[in-house]
Order: sequence, then C-alpha cells, then structure tokens
Amino acid sequence: ILKPIKPKLIYAIKVRNREIIIYSQKVVHLKNGKVVNIRLATTQDDEKIWNMVLRLSESTMMFLRPEGFTRSDIDNWLTESELDTMAVFVAEHTENNQQVVVALGLIYKGQFQHSHVAELSIVVRDDFQSVGLGTQMTQFMIDYARARGLKKLILRVYADNERAYHMYRKLGFEIEGVFLKEAFVAGKYRTIYRMCKFLD
Repeated sequence: ILKPIKPKLIYAIKVRNREIIIYSQKVVHLKNGKVVNIRLATTQDDEKIWNMVLRLSESTMMFLRPEGFTRSDIDNWLTESELDTMAVFVAEHTENNQQVVVALGLIYKGQFQHSHVAELSIVVRDDFQSVGLGTQMTQFMIDYARARGLKKLILRVYADNERAYHMYRKLGFEIEGVFLKEAFVAGKYRTIYRMCKFLD
C-alpha cells in the first residue's frame, strides 16, 4: 500500500470564480481496491515505464501505437519533458514492495501559433483497465493542462475503441473530425475520431 504523502502544490488558479489547485501528485483508490499514485514523471522513471510497456498486450498496443515503443522513445519523452516541450505522467502501484508504473500519459505541446493547444494520449496496463484509472489519470492531465494556461486539448481514438471513446466523452471531449479508413491495423482499415476539449 502506498504510504500517505504530502503532495507539493504546483499551481493554483481560478476558473469561473472557482479555484483549481493542482498538486504534483495524487493518490487514487480504484474500483478494485488498489491504490495508485498519479504524478509527473522524471528521467529516473525510464526503466519503470519500459517495464510497463513490455507488459502491454498486443490489443492494448494496437489501440495506442501499433508499431510499438522503443526504449529511446521513452528517453526522448522524458528529456523533452525536462525541457518543458511536453509533459509525461505516470501512475504507480506497489507490487512486491516495489513501485511499478501501471499507466502512462503524454501531453504534446503545440508550437508557435498552436502553442495554446496540446495533444493528449494515455495507455493503461491491461490488468488496471476498467477500474477507473484511465478516467482519473486523464482528469489529472486535463487539470494540469488548464493550470499551465493551455486552451484546447485534442486526442485521437479509434472509432471501434468504444471504452476509450465513452470515457473521453464523459470527461467533456467532443468529436471535431472523423478520418475514415485512416489506419490499416491488424488486417483492417480503421476510422479515427479526433476529439477536443476546450479549457475555458
């Protein structure tokens, strides 16, 4: 079980006369009784993230990134996060007295005239799906993006990934584009929804 932590305040802003406080990490109790700690990643998390990626099923990887990840991809994300060109998030859980990563989130920040926009993506380890972690982690990332002054979040989801699509709808994302037969994955053409959420 994760020990109680005293999270560090990183942002406090007011939106529509309501104060939103963003902490560096958040302890969440999931529907299956397990406890995870959602936080910003650091360069020291590279091994734990890679170990999580190695445990992803083919179906989970298909919906996220069919070509897979490499170790250098993870190192690059964490380096860019240190440079503040993107943000990387992890959810940790204690297994066999060790902290392991069970979910990964990325926010890619836009540049120049798109600097108010960021693209969000998330992957959850198979045995931690359908217990509320995806929703909790995505909300943490939304709050972080809002506190950083971003105005719009976008994401891409396969039309036949109904579980992810309904989760994003519940969190306020709407379809702003439909790309028919945009990807050829696992022997079939797949339609992709581009969804967005305005952070006003």
